[in-house]
Amino acid sequence: MIEKLTFLVQGSATEPYEPTFWKDGDNLTTSCTCLAGDNGWYCKHRFAVMNGDTTNLVSDNKDDVKRLRQMLVGSDVEDANADLAIALEASEKLQSKRKLAAPKRRTHISTQAATPYLVDQGFLTGNDRTHFFDLFDGADHYIGSIPAQDSVFQPKVDKVFNLPNLCSIAWREKTLDKIFCFMAGSDIEAMMRLETKLSEFKIRLKIAMHD
Repeated sequence: MIEKLTFLVQGSATEPYEPTFWKDGDNLTTSCTCLAGDNGWYCKHRFAVMNGDTTNLVSDNKDDVKRLRQMLVGSDVEDANADLAIALEASEKLQSKRKLAAPKRRTHISTQAATPYLVDQGFLTGNDRTHFFDLFDGADHYIGSIPAQDSVFQPKVDKVFNLPNLCSIAWREKTLDKIFCFMAGSDIEAMMRLETKLSEFKIRLKIAMHD
């Protein structure tokens, strides 16, 4: 017996989008009338309803959201959805860490004083317009800044701190080159691994939702 649920979710368009879900045995298939859905990709409207988010739900079937959660159990979409949700959460946490900035009046600390924080889930940020590595602890609190003789991109970070397990990731954001440093084996490295798998998890969910 095939079970079918349809919802109306308000998105960016005037007319609400229609995420629809069918379950036949262990196979759950979905669709949505949004642009992403029409192109065969997972969309935030289906993703929200699957995760019990009724914020933008405008159809009069809120109780069916609970039923959908039950339909997910044991389906081929359940594991793919759970993996993607974990990776998205990790990515959001990393994004918030990358956006942290030191106060205008920095507190200078030594590399020796910074080391215990780095070993205990702390991290460093910097950019090509400053000569400081800004240190934050595992709870994202600013601890202090370590002066660099030149741009933070000039020296090898692991040599400056004499920590062979210190990893660094550099990227360009608009016109600013930024650097993010963390210890190998830390929670941050685990989140990094999950973030790199986002595309893989999205494809896996796409296949599960359309097979």
